[in-house]
Amino acid sequence: MIDATLDFKPDSLTPENMANYFKKAVPESEFALLVAQNSYQAQLASHKALLDQRDRLTSKTA
Repeated sequence: MIDATLDFKPDSLTPENMANYFKKAVPESEFALLVAQNSYQAQLASHKALLDQRDRLTSKTA
């Protein structure tokens, strides 16, 4: 869970500041899990898109 007590200023939203914020807020093991989940969800979405495309192409020829 992200620690809401960290000093975070929304007006300083640079990639480096955001990276530092999340390094402080999210434990490394939890961050690794979030990255893995995002990767899995992206792969799943890509696979589903390919299956949908295949279905569209095969339904046009049938």
